[in-house]
Amino acid sequence: MSAGYRIGVDVGGTFTDLIVADGEGRLLCLAKASSQPRFPERGVLDTLERAAGQMSVGVVELLGACARFVHGTTVATNALLTRRGAKVGLLTTRGFRDSLSFRRGFREEVWDHRASNPPVLVPRHLRLQVSGRIDRDSKEAFPLVADDVRAAADVFAREGVEAVAICFFNAYLNGVHEGQAGALMEELLPGVPVVLSSRVAPIMGEYERASTVAVNAYLGPILLEYLTRLEDALRGHGYGGPLLLVQSNGGVATVAHSRSHPATLVLSGPAAGVAAGRIYGGLCGAEDAVFFDMGGTSCDVTVLHKGQPGMVDQSAVGGYHVSLPAVEVHTIGTGGGTIAWVDAGGGLRVGPASAGAEPGPASYGKKGEQPTVTDAHLILGRLGPRGLLDGEIPLSLESAKKAFRGVAEALGLGVEDAAAGVVRLASRQMAGAVQTICARHGADPRRMALVAGGGAGGLSASAVARICGMPRVIVPREAAASCAVGMVGGAVRYDRLRSRRLRTQEVSDTRLRQELDGLLAEIQAEITQAGESPERFTFISSVDMRYPGQSWHLMVDAGCPPSAKHLTERFHTLHESTYGHHRPGEPVEITGFRIRAEEPVEPLCLEGPAAGSAKPVPRGVGRLGLERSRTTSRCPSMM
Repeated sequence: MSAGYRIGVDVGGTFTDLIVADGEGRLLCLAKASSQPRFPERGVLDTLERAAGQMSVGVVELLGACARFVHGTTVATNALLTRRGAKVGLLTTRGFRDSLSFRRGFREEVWDHRASNPPVLVPRHLRLQVSGRIDRDSKEAFPLVADDVRAAADVFAREGVEAVAICFFNAYLNGVHEGQAGALMEELLPGVPVVLSSRVAPIMGEYERASTVAVNAYLGPILLEYLTRLEDALRGHGYGGPLLLVQSNGGVATVAHSRSHPATLVLSGPAAGVAAGRIYGGLCGAEDAVFFDMGGTSCDVTVLHKGQPGMVDQSAVGGYHVSLPAVEVHTIGTGGGTIAWVDAGGGLRVGPASAGAEPGPASYGKKGEQPTVTDAHLILGRLGPRGLLDGEIPLSLESAKKAFRGVAEALGLGVEDAAAGVVRLASRQMAGAVQTICARHGADPRRMALVAGGGAGGLSASAVARICGMPRVIVPREAAASCAVGMVGGAVRYDRLRSRRLRTQEVSDTRLRQELDGLLAEIQAEITQAGESPERFTFISSVDMRYPGQSWHLMVDAGCPPSAKHLTERFHTLHESTYGHHRPGEPVEITGFRIRAEEPVEPLCLEGPAAGSAKPVPRGVGRLGLERSRTTSRCPSMM
């Protein structure tokens, strides 16, 4: 075997998927194995053994010839969802102890006054205050009181804190106090990781910074433990190259970077699928598309406009907010393993609870007893009894019907009618997710293609497209491992942003260059700390701008060299194209600067769709339940 292989591994809620590509980007192998939620690295090794078997080599030989190993992990996501992270202590400026509790000051569930927020990641007795203040002009108003830091360290040591987060007022303007407190904490609490908001998220918004740095500290120890186990397992099987992890921004990063920035991994799995959607959409000439990834636990939906996904600066998992660049993914709890049930009012419901990998759907024969979407498809004949993974997981029709009897009786229907209702409702829920994210972007799904991914995507894509009036469905050959394909073809990427409040008519071009040059130096240092060379990266600068009083900003290309006049002109043009109007002559405000660094990767060489020449050969005969065709609204260009 020649060196230079690329391997992408996606650990999902039900299955772990693996793709092997050669150095020129040709896909060689696809392997799947059941995920092991308690020890995800075992599922990774299982898929490696299967892939090695398909290629007629040993695992050591396969890994020895691998030059790039990319991994998408749900460890960070699951730790937030299940609230099984580290014990964190938070150090704040005096008077800001309760910013995590106050959140943004309004209800997340606007129409439900009984809905409560999730528990604060850091309990109040571990949120300690210190004196010292940086003012709004980034100058020191009062010096940091070191004795307060020492007293807090004593409390943290006594309480057995596993990580410390530091978030001081106005630290995004000047992080000197955080640096002093962090150095003292590391000296007083050796071995305990210390995370600074001025390094993780130097942005405006006290709650946003506090929440992001708290999430970072909360996930750090558990992610470090997992990555250590995974690295040891790979090194023990002969892998000597870099281990890269998929970030929420859709790019990949080194383990060294991920260990110090675990909050960048909260959307690791779904973000990888976006790269796959871009690859397959471009291959089939569909730059405007919706990537629809239906796995065993959830359904992730992303809009692609001109081949690029929507990006957001704030995301939330389990009600915990992270203010870092991320691919915009709309997720609902509808997957193959999603459980069907009947509510107190006698209405059929699907999700959000899932049977997961253990015990899995009832038809898997792993002691699962609750009806799922997969069981419904089996009952309707849409899945063959031969099972999944080439028959490794046989499906029991009798077990599926037994699980559905309770739902069928509660609805007063037969088992097959109840299964059809579950599939129909699940399709409606997923179509709603597609329509919701399209509406956010002002996109018309009737003019877009639907790219199906995930192990269950092909089963539901046509129904979702029909409901949304979408004219085209693309189902890749590797749809069942689409996220792994995205990992193999994903570029290394780092993002750095910093908040500032400046008026374009008052700022000089020299000041603009200073801000961007300072940010460039920071991201280059970050790349070096991650063990990579900045010379291999391309740097793209942009500026966040808005009209004074607006809540949201637009990201404007900085240009080279940056000019306040040209920035203002580009902002007016972008505002008109985005919102349909603009206000030339009005003052424009800069709210922040950002730089994206990307290291190009060799593109994948995938074959385009080809017309089949062989005649279809039936594999068997059976009953198949299909929905009746319904008329859907179409836009004029499709009539």
